[in-house]
Amino acid sequence: MTANHTFQIKNYIFLITIVLLLAGNSILNRHTDYLLLMMILWGAFLYRKSTPMDGFTKLFTLGGYFFLIFISLSIFFYNNIKLYFDWQYDSYRWLAFIPLIIPLLKVYSKDSYWFWLALSLSAIGIIYYELLLLANLPLIRGEYPMDIPILRGNMGMLFGIILLIVAFQNESRVKKILLFISSFVGVWISIQSGSRGGWLAYLLALLTTAIFLSQNHRKKMRYLVLYTIFIFGAITIFWEQLPISDRLQGAYSDVLNYYYHDKHLSSVGSRLELFKSSYYSWLEKPFFGWGWDQFSKTLQINIDNGLIKEMRIWGHPHNYYFLLLVELGLIGFLIFMFFFLTPAIRSLQFLIRNKKAPNKIRYVSLLIIVMTEAIAEFMLSNDTMTRKYFVYTFVLVSLWGMLIMHNHEKSIKNNAHG
Repeated sequence: MTANHTFQIKNYIFLITIVLLLAGNSILNRHTDYLLLMMILWGAFLYRKSTPMDGFTKLFTLGGYFFLIFISLSIFFYNNIKLYFDWQYDSYRWLAFIPLIIPLLKVYSKDSYWFWLALSLSAIGIIYYELLLLANLPLIRGEYPMDIPILRGNMGMLFGIILLIVAFQNESRVKKILLFISSFVGVWISIQSGSRGGWLAYLLALLTTAIFLSQNHRKKMRYLVLYTIFIFGAITIFWEQLPISDRLQGAYSDVLNYYYHDKHLSSVGSRLELFKSSYYSWLEKPFFGWGWDQFSKTLQINIDNGLIKEMRIWGHPHNYYFLLLVELGLIGFLIFMFFFLTPAIRSLQFLIRNKKAPNKIRYVSLLIIVMTEAIAEFMLSNDTMTRKYFVYTFVLVSLWGMLIMHNHEKSIKNNAHG
């Protein structure tokens, strides 16, 4: 532990705040706004002493601003002023305060110590939630505590993937094992939820991590192999008690019934009709869309016009990309993707340019990449980024990680000129 990591009250207030914020997000605690507000006010106090933002952080901030402005204009022009106070808008309202969070995160970005410590301790959220699930066995999908299975499953998987990378960067064998167990808990929550989308995200994270390790830390590949064997071994042992088989068979049956028996009132069948409706709606207003929170209106129009079959009216198409295209058009879609992909692009650039950077810094880049991959995959089957829990986690981890990468490059440059 260096001088920068010594015990100071302010350090541990920061640590407790961000750990509770991240852990609260992992269990969908609706009070995390207050913790975020605390960080914003703290950052505002430090704002005058803060140095200017680096290029990529500025791009990320501008991307968030442009997306928030575009949503706000969409609401204004379609005369839905009440939506400014809706929970969906609330998820992005805080993007306006990104510049005020940055000064606080900069204080704890001189190295990656606090970053990894905070993410390690955030495991308390999913561990708590798994204990809650175990206390309420057998689980019934759609009832508490598995009341919002897709969101809970995806959030469990997201933190399972994050903690997997946290485990690899840790050099302590005991801590590494504890972190692998915490990662397993997150993945297990996703499996218990029956949320199929998260399972593909997990396989993608394993592949990305394997590619990274094969090029940088081949000795650590054995940990990934053992971890994977453990996960699939547990799945095999508890196969009869898990919903995997039923969910996969149900999806296969839904597809067959939709295409060969003209039955659309099923999980997959309804989604395929929703995708079709999204396509027709986007073609009508391709550039600026129908307006924020107008998907249900477009769905009803397409049903009335006979473009899709009669079905329940949904507020989203179970696909965030289609939702963006329908409600905000191609321009809104591109603004969001610019904002969303900037941290991953920055991380990939860092890995390519800084092959000799310390492992703990390079793992920060890897974590941002796999986190972005996971959320991108979740968005294929849900309205993921309308939920503040995902937005807050993505923004905080991405910002903090980019600041750490920038500080490392800045220190290298200063040493070269020193």
